[in-house]
Amino acid sequence: MGYQDATGITVGLWSSPVYANGIVFAGNNDGENYAINAATGRSAWTYGNTLSEHPAATQATVANGIVFFGTSSGYLA
Repeated sequence: MGYQDATGITVGLWSSPVYANGIVFAGNNDGENYAINAATGRSAWTYGNTLSEHPAATQATVANGIVFFGTSSGYLA
């Protein structure tokens, strides 16, 4: 699932969504990781970490209130 941005790059959901504590977490190849309130559908937060070079490639892992995403280049976000 994705779309083509203004630069011609296809962006879209790269990681499987994960639900924890009322929030849905998902990573995207647009360089953002998303947290969406499951009850309201509104953004809880977005973490932009210039990962266009290193997009999220794994589903999120939530441990002790911290969310981790693995990237396609082997980093944790």
